[in-house]
Amino acid sequence: MILSRDGQSIASRISGAAPVLAIQGPDVILLSCFFEDQNQEYLDIATKFVNHPLIKKWLPHLQRPDVERRIQQFRQAQLIGGSQHTGKPIKAIKLVSEQVFATVDLPVQLSLSSNAGISISEQGFFAISKIDKKPRLLPVSWVILMLAFGDGQNYDEVLKSKDFLFDEDVKMVLKTLFGHGFLIKQKAKRYNTEPENTCISTGHSAVGWQEIHADGRIPVYFVPHMENHLPLGLGIIFSALKNYNQGALLKRFQLIPITYLSPSDLLKGPYRKFGNGVWLFSNYMWSLDVNLQISDAVKRHDNNNLTIHGGPSTPQYQGASEAFMTAQASVDISVHGEGEVTITEVFEHISKTPMGQIAIQPGQLAGVAGLTFRDNMASGFTRTPTRQRMTAPGDVPSPYLTGLFDTYNGRVEAVIIESNRGCPFGCTFCDWGSGYLDCRCQFWFI
Repeated sequence: MILSRDGQSIASRISGAAPVLAIQGPDVILLSCFFEDQNQEYLDIATKFVNHPLIKKWLPHLQRPDVERRIQQFRQAQLIGGSQHTGKPIKAIKLVSEQVFATVDLPVQLSLSSNAGISISEQGFFAISKIDKKPRLLPVSWVILMLAFGDGQNYDEVLKSKDFLFDEDVKMVLKTLFGHGFLIKQKAKRYNTEPENTCISTGHSAVGWQEIHADGRIPVYFVPHMENHLPLGLGIIFSALKNYNQGALLKRFQLIPITYLSPSDLLKGPYRKFGNGVWLFSNYMWSLDVNLQISDAVKRHDNNNLTIHGGPSTPQYQGASEAFMTAQASVDISVHGEGEVTITEVFEHISKTPMGQIAIQPGQLAGVAGLTFRDNMASGFTRTPTRQRMTAPGDVPSPYLTGLFDTYNGRVEAVIIESNRGCPFGCTFCDWGSGYLDCRCQFWFI
C-alpha cells in the first residue's frame, strides 16, 4: 500500500512484515512496470523504465544501475516479487475525468485524504472511492499527482510541476479526485518548530535555524530529501566544512542546521530568513526530482544562489555530466566521487562582493579536482581531473557524535552507518563496487 505520512509518501505491506520505504513520483512509474509480470529480470525492467516516455521527459539522464539498485530495495520491502498481490483479481472501475464534477470549486490548498490508501494489484493501482465505497483503478499519472499533495500543497504549484505528465485537462483530473474524496481541503495546522522525536543526547546544545540570525556571512543550505532517515552524506559534508582547517571557513560561511522541511517550508522558512546563498544537494534516484525542483526554484528566484550537486545520481562520466548540466540549467557545479575534500576546496574560492553577491572565479575552480562546472568565459563546461580517493575518511568528525542531526525534526525510522568505503565486487544492483570505488577502505562512521 502507498500512503502519505507527514508529507512523505511511503510504501509498505499492510502486515508490517517488511520495512517501510519512502518513495517519490518516479517510483510509481517503476512499480507500474511490474504489473504485467512480477518476476521479470532486473535488466529488462530497468531498460523498460529508462525508456518509459514519462521518464525520458522527467529524468532524461537517469542511468540503468540506479534503477537496478532501486528495484533491489523494492524487493527488500516486498513491494514486488509476487507476494504483494492476492490471487483474486480486483473488480475495479477505471477512474477517468468525470464531467459531473466540472462545476466543483477546488480549494486552493489540497491534501491527500488520510483514507486514500493506494493499493497495488495485478491490474494496477487502486483506491476506494468515498462515493460508493468501491475500488477505482488509478492511472499512473493520477497516482503521482495525488501523492504530490501530501499533507497540503497549493494546487497551482503542483500543476506547474506535474503538468508534463498529462495530455488531458489536469484541472478536471483534480476535480475528479476531489469529488471521489481522494483529495480533500487541507486542514489548518500549526507550524511545528519543536522536534517530534526524543533523541539520544550527544552532549551538544542543539540550536535550530529558528534560533539563529542572519549575520552577514554567506548562508549554506543542506537539502535533505527524506523525513524518515538521517542524511549521512549531507551530515559528513557539513562536518567537513565546519571542521576544515580548525573552522577557518566559518568566518565567511553560516552553515544552516540540517533540518527536514518540505520544499515549500524550506523556501518560506530558512531561505526567506537568511537569503541567497550556497545550496548543497545529494542526488539519488529517489531524490533527484525533488532536488532539481528546489534547485530550479532558488535559481529562478535569485540567480545569484550557487547550487552544488553531488551523490550517486549526479552523472560521473564527461558526456553524461555535460548532457545532465545542459538539460538542468539550475545546476552550477557537479561534484564527482567523494565530496569531503572537494567541497572544502570549492568553498575556499567562494566569496561575497561588497554588493552582497556570491562570487566564484572559474579560473580558481579549475584547480579543484573532481568537478564539472559552468564556465561562462569558455561558453560551456570545464571538467577537472579525477580526484584521488581519500585514504582516511574517518578523519572527518562523525555528524552523529557531534550533534549535527539533533535539530533534524523528522520522524526518523532509520540511520545509515558507514563502516567501509568501496568493495572488491561488482554487483549490478549496487554502486559500491563501481570503478571509482573498487578498492576497500575500512573505518567506522557512526
